[in-house]
Amino acid sequence: MSRRFWLALAAAVFAAAFAGCDSGGGAAAGDMVLGVTVRPGEVTVEQGESRRFEAEVYATGNATSDVTWSVSGNAPGHGTFINTATGVLSVASSEPPGLLTVTARSGFDGRRYGTALVPVVLASEPPVTVGISPATVMAGGRGTIEFEALVSVAGGLVEWFVSENSSDYTWIAPASADTLSALLIIGADETGNPYEDGSPVIVTARSVDFPYRYARARVLFAEPTPLQRMWIVGDMNRGPGGWLLPGAPMLPQAPGVFVWGGALERDAQFRFNPRGAVTWYEDWYAPDANYTPVILGGAVPMTSLSGGTGNSWIIPRAGWYTITADRNEMTVRVERTGSPAGDLDLWLVGSPGGWTLPGVPMTRESDYTFSWTGEMLANGNFRFSRIDRAADGWSGADWFASTGADNAPAPLAADVRMSVSGQNTWSVVEAGWYTITVNPDTLTMRVVRLEPPLENLWIVGAMTGWDSAGIPMASPAEGVFVWEGTVPASANFRFSRTQRGSGDWNSGSWFGTTPNNSPVVLGGEVPISVFVGSASYNNWMIPTAGGQYRITVDQFAMTLRVEAMQ
Repeated sequence: MSRRFWLALAAAVFAAAFAGCDSGGGAAAGDMVLGVTVRPGEVTVEQGESRRFEAEVYATGNATSDVTWSVSGNAPGHGTFINTATGVLSVASSEPPGLLTVTARSGFDGRRYGTALVPVVLASEPPVTVGISPATVMAGGRGTIEFEALVSVAGGLVEWFVSENSSDYTWIAPASADTLSALLIIGADETGNPYEDGSPVIVTARSVDFPYRYARARVLFAEPTPLQRMWIVGDMNRGPGGWLLPGAPMLPQAPGVFVWGGALERDAQFRFNPRGAVTWYEDWYAPDANYTPVILGGAVPMTSLSGGTGNSWIIPRAGWYTITADRNEMTVRVERTGSPAGDLDLWLVGSPGGWTLPGVPMTRESDYTFSWTGEMLANGNFRFSRIDRAADGWSGADWFASTGADNAPAPLAADVRMSVSGQNTWSVVEAGWYTITVNPDTLTMRVVRLEPPLENLWIVGAMTGWDSAGIPMASPAEGVFVWEGTVPASANFRFSRTQRGSGDWNSGSWFGTTPNNSPVVLGGEVPISVFVGSASYNNWMIPTAGGQYRITVDQFAMTLRVEAMQ
């Protein structure tokens, strides 16, 4: 019960911390680390073996989630160590059998830490297994249930435990001298754990000689819902403190078959929660080995692992995926798909919109490109929302966010990988005008700095009698300039970015093109360039008979559009 209370407390504190949030990017008074959990919490390693550990940091506000790793209990002089930054434990081949403790201590608040127990066994030690029968049984109003432990080592003794019970009158005791059988006494007021499917009470048989070997049975006090629900747990539902339980619900496709689809970044991990458990020390559907790379397009086996074994699959590259779990065949299939372009909308959330929700809608340029152009303040920060947060608020994991530190400067004019599970922001160092482009299919974004918008633009060419003073263009929107009028046959022209008098060809700058007298494509957009000085030979030409035309310049897109008017 303490674990459930802890999660409920964490959720309550998170809700309080985010209530009334109006900036999303600044430090809050509630910045704190509530606790640290190490995964896996208990795992056996052999001499000479390495094992990676992960830390789930329960943090609020802008408290950081960094930890420092350490190991204790190892014999001095044998070379067992843990990488303080990555959490990879390397057990020396000469490390004596015993119990190590791995600790992850918060860098934000050193008083908060989590530990894992790591029994070290001989590399040549034969495997010891413990089973239990029955593994699942309905209580069915019975007052007692007998269990049997199955130990692979002759003469092995076991200890018996009961947990998740709601009644103080539920207990278990050995029923034989060899301890391999036990009798569960069920209290008259026992109702089991209502937070998990089937309201189970858990019975555990643990080896006395090898305490890291154990098996668990479930005594159900409610009818379970087999083959009806499944949750996927991993980086697709990561919160500020790590993976969230019970995970993301999967959609039933057929009896016993469940599907999840969405964006995943490179090296994302996942496994399945078959019963909606809200603690880590439960049963999982997972691979036999941790960090098993998925095989795209093929069905691979998944295993039912008990006792909180934290194995996960790993995604090789960023993209959009469909993941199918089949309980009937005990297989998982991972397929890479394109982004749901037709169903996706994006909002820029951050300084450009004053950190108010839902944010600034981004413009869909194509199926796989969204953009926004506007002014950013110095050190302005931002991320992207994949849902309309006018109603949903700040909660949820549907963000495109920075994979680096919060508020880290975004590289300019470069494709930057996005996280689909974090909430860290990018920032721009200097104030100015920017175009921000997002490609959901490749999970990348790009920031390009623009010059400030021009207040005026003048068209100069055959339609003005080649008077350098030109004709001022209308500006229906910031950075957009339009001229409509009569154009003579084979007219050539360019644009003056500065006001100039008649005969002034050398001051200021121009919008033009190369080579000189390049023909325009009517109704299409062509790129423009900036030239300084006389720019005598950087003109466009309309290679048609004269007539009425509309000429549009988009400063931010740096494009020219020429249209014949009916």
